Amino acid sequence: MGPEPRPQARIMVTGPCGERVVLRKSSDKATHCYERAAEARERAMRTTDASVKSMWFKIEDRWITIAQSHTMTEALVDFGAEVRRAIKCGER
Repeated sequence: MGPEPRPQARIMVTGPCGERVVLRKSSDKATHCYERAAEARERAMRTTDASVKSMWFKIEDRWITIAQSHTMTEALVDFGAEVRRAIKCGER
């Protein structure tokens, strides 16, 4: 299992009040984790020892899990900000 693709570009969408909202690409923290996952996969692919290969694939999976955690946390923070903004729009 390789690292999941990260968003490469910013995406523009319409916000709850008709404004333009930019969805961010992965943070530096998530990017760092995906890079470490890729390094672990490369090491796994280079070794011939089955137990060492398994260890590196497990490390890769852990880095991916951490990256996904960072991404989810950031998405929840962004969602909370959008909800607060929508509530303010409704109060106008």
